[in-house]
Amino acid sequence: MVMAIENCSSGTDFELEHASNSAPDRLQTLIRILGAGRSITEWAMSPASDRSLEVLQENIQSWWMNTPHFVTMIHHILAEWRDIAEIFELPHSPPGLENLESIRNTLMRLREDHQDIRNKPLLLVDDQAGDRALLQRTLEPAGYQTLQASTADEAFTIIYKNSPRIILLDWVMPEIDGLDLCRRLRREFGPRLYIIILTAHYDQSYAVEALQAGANDYLSKTISRSVLLAKLAVAQQIVEFISSLESNCEKLIHQNNSLQSMAMKDALTGLANRRGADEFLKQHWSNALRSQSILSCIMIDIDYFKQINDQHGHDQGDLVLEAMGKLLLETSRVGDLTARVGGEEFMIVCLQCQLTDAAALAERIRRKAMSLSDKLPPITISAGVAELTEDITDSETLMRAADQALLEAKRNGRNQVICAPKATGSAA
Repeated sequence: MVMAIENCSSGTDFELEHASNSAPDRLQTLIRILGAGRSITEWAMSPASDRSLEVLQENIQSWWMNTPHFVTMIHHILAEWRDIAEIFELPHSPPGLENLESIRNTLMRLREDHQDIRNKPLLLVDDQAGDRALLQRTLEPAGYQTLQASTADEAFTIIYKNSPRIILLDWVMPEIDGLDLCRRLRREFGPRLYIIILTAHYDQSYAVEALQAGANDYLSKTISRSVLLAKLAVAQQIVEFISSLESNCEKLIHQNNSLQSMAMKDALTGLANRRGADEFLKQHWSNALRSQSILSCIMIDIDYFKQINDQHGHDQGDLVLEAMGKLLLETSRVGDLTARVGGEEFMIVCLQCQLTDAAALAERIRRKAMSLSDKLPPITISAGVAELTEDITDSETLMRAADQALLEAKRNGRNQVICAPKATGSAA
């Protein structure tokens, strides 16, 4: 890792497609990954006016990583950030979170708005200029745009820059033959390319060898114009079908992420709901027990909320709940969980926060709640606070302890904060 970082900082460059499983190539692959990560970070942290998706894609050569995988990778980064933050004591909300999420959304929109597979050029890869010119004279009158490469390195450069989807590849090439180049293309770009291998010799065994190397089709020279155009029409249909599958996959990933987010959030306040709160505690509970971290829970209830609904109407009651949710978000610390767990009941899970600090936070919220807005009915809140102690074995016990303290605050006249006794983990 240290060697990779040193080489990455010095700007060492190499071709990813040359990488194998040997130690030097694995080191070079890691250098490329670190460089891509740096480019993504710089893009996410830069001002919106300076961000260009095209520049990002060029820097990380993201075409070799198809968009569904790129989208999934970003989703995993966001999902796993909290655990990473715990280990390295980082902020619990990723820096540049909004920008990082926008990479995912922008990639999807870019493909939907700008990528027309039918207008993508074909790539002709042949070391013989005469053979390339012959193919060009055959294809362009039929409406195909063509790009040309005489070597494997040129082919990869063109693919990264222009993203052709159909490749006509000569079998006999200098330095590396067409079959080896086909294998490398398939490893690099997966099934997104449609590769037709061309050769001067036709034999069934050659065709089998080409297909086993990853080619989609095989043609012998001299090529019949009608056969070539017919095969390219089939290739175009298959490429368009794969592209539609990719687009549908992206949409499904986006919809699935949206549904997961919706399932974890309260529709009225935008806070986490009970399910989201349970998931948050599940993620952090084992780590808190293992590392003996400080963790506190605040349960909050709006006093006499039924009377607000009865006297002022449910619309005003909803406005009170929305205002309360906004207050909790503004007052709680970054990384803490704020949730609406019942009708007028809220919860805050405070990471790395002892009982006295959590109680002080609850008290600030209580004072601010009394002056939320002149346009809203006057409200007060009651709160119960509990801290993780040795005798609390699960998150439900911690929540019950905070809830018991909340009940005591209500019995004592409401509009106050009560802490659960630390000795037993439950309120008296």
